[in-house]
Amino acid sequence: MLLMIAAGLLEPEEGMVPLNGRPIKEQLPEAEKRIGFVFQDPNDQLFNLTVYDEIAFALRQLALTEEGVNRKVMEMA
Repeated sequence: MLLMIAAGLLEPEEGMVPLNGRPIKEQLPEAEKRIGFVFQDPNDQLFNLTVYDEIAFALRQLALTEEGVNRKVMEMA
């Protein structure tokens, strides 16, 4: 439930979950580009054979060109 609140999918019963001082809910869908989850068990998360491909997968979901994907992967890695 906490992760769903942090992702802006649920409203907290009390208080707010801030992102840069403002409620996450007010910043959706733009805030989704800055929120991610990392699972404790890598078998639940990683499904590509290389780190490059794992990072590139998420970037490709944002419809970047392959050149843009490559540049961003190199920047992040």
